[in-house]
This record gives sequence, structure tokens and C-alpha cells, in this order.
Amino acid sequence: MSDYKFDVFISYPHEEEHETWVHDIFLDDFARYLRQELGRQPELFVDVRGGIKSGESWPMKLKEALAHSKILVPIWSVDYFLSSWCRSECAVFLYREERLGYRQSRTDGLIHPVQLYDGKRYPRKAWEIQWLNCDKYNVFNHPKSFKKSKTYSKLRGAIKDWVPDVAQSIEGAPVWRQEWLTQGWVEKAVKKWDKRKDFQILTQPWNGPTLAGG
Repeated sequence: MSDYKFDVFISYPHEEEHETWVHDIFLDDFARYLRQELGRQPELFVDVRGGIKSGESWPMKLKEALAHSKILVPIWSVDYFLSSWCRSECAVFLYREERLGYRQSRTDGLIHPVQLYDGKRYPRKAWEIQWLNCDKYNVFNHPKSFKKSKTYSKLRGAIKDWVPDVAQSIEGAPVWRQEWLTQGWVEKAVKKWDKRKDFQILTQPWNGPTLAGG
């Protein structure tokens, strides 16, 4: 199999709270607004609820889906950066960006994060990447009631304003490369970023630079 299969790989920790937020609050609106921007149905890879169990090996299907995805939308929280699976998924795209010159000779990127909680203990590297700030919308209980609230309307507006940048990255995705499917590529990506000090949870809270948190 060659070329892209997915527009977006949605990466998130599989604790119940995050699964609820992704599937019951975020996903439908994200897909709806992205469809309007792309003019077609977006192809999203989202691992099913309960699809990842604690202690399981990182499955081949995730590695293949990452290789065949144009961009990454990670749902960031401290739990995200404590998850070896989530860190690996993010590392693969950070490595792809680095090898292709993103955030270096060009300022755009292939990672479009969503921030839950205040982010003060996120790794320093996370603060270098503009995110969608959903700290005010990290409601995990009673999603049906939340969708009737004014706060939910504000969240929908924030997603709508953010999605054009996501669509632009999808439409400008680099030419797909066969090497992204190789075990060596994945191992290099994970090994490199797992050791980076700027990709570790902070022991002390940090407010970060002013560029993130929009």
C-alpha cells in the first residue's frame, strides 16, 4: 500500500475522560467544519474506544495509519505526555517535520494540537507549536447536557476558526514517502524524541512563551 490514506491522525490517551471528550464532544464538529473547508468528506483515523489496553504493545495498525496520514491532531494533556503510545505517535510526526524542514526553513507544520488543561507542565517542545486552547472546554461529564450550553457554542466557534489552518496543512501535505512505513524510520523517530529533554514533562510549572495558547 502506498500514498496517503488519511487526512488526519487523531492521537489521544485512552483514559475514559479523553475518549469521552474526543468522541462525544470534539469529533463531530471537527469533521463537519473540516468537510466545509476541504469540499469533501475528510478521512480521519481515530482509534476506537477501548481499542488500546494498558500494557499492550504499540500495534502495527497504528504505525501504518501514522505513515499514511497527512497531519497529526494530538489531544494534549499531561496524560498524553505520560503515555508511551501517544509520545511515540507525536515523535513520528516531529521527526517527519524535522526531516522535511518544517519549523526550520519553513514556519508551518504537520502537527495541530488541541490543548486540554492549562499546559503548564507540558514539555518545552509543546510550547513551540501553536495549539487550539480548549482548557475552558474540557468537560468530561454529561456531554449531552454540555452540548446544550453556551460554553459549547463557544467551543464550536473556536473549532470553526481553527480548522482552516488544519485544512491548509492537509492540502499542502508533502509527497508521501515509502520510508515512513519502515520499522527503521519509526525506531529512529521514537528513539530520538524519547531522549530529548525538551520533550519531557516539566517538574515545575511554566507559563511558556506568548506564542502558544491561541
